[in-house]
Amino acid sequence: KITEIADKRRIKDLVNLCNEFFNLIDTKLNNDEAKQIIQTLENENKSLQDDCKGLGEKLKSTDDRIKNLLEECENQTDQYENIIMQKDDEIQELCSSLTQLKEDKETETHTLQNELEETTAQINLYHTKVIELEKQLSKLEEDKTGLQITIHGLQKCIEDKNKTEQLNGNPCTE
Repeated sequence: KITEIADKRRIKDLVNLCNEFFNLIDTKLNNDEAKQIIQTLENENKSLQDDCKGLGEKLKSTDDRIKNLLEECENQTDQYENIIMQKDDEIQELCSSLTQLKEDKETETHTLQNELEETTAQINLYHTKVIELEKQLSKLEEDKTGLQITIHGLQKCIEDKNKTEQLNGNPCTE
């Protein structure tokens, strides 16, 4: 802004000098004054050209910096997009693995539940058989006790009969 204001003032001064020059020509001033004004105008013109050249170089330098920054931003954007795509692929792969793991675990859980139900059914069957066997064992023990009582009774009977037979003189050998 300061440079623009200074340039506008210089241009204004240059216009004023031009007006003076034309006034001098119109009034037919002497040649030395005209040469001095022309020299001043040429110097001012050269100074303005140098300033414009400097501004052009600064503008080109700034433009180059902007282009470099834009290129760097594009490169970084590409890098970030690649990273995002890579992370997205990794997330998709992880989700797929987790889904497969979940399905495998559900299948395994279902299989284990079936095995548990089968095992529980077998345990209940064995428990029922054990109860039946215990009943049979109890009956066999009752039968055994009955047989023991019968055997004991028979032995007693045989002993009594033997005693009776011995007393009668006819021993029982059975």
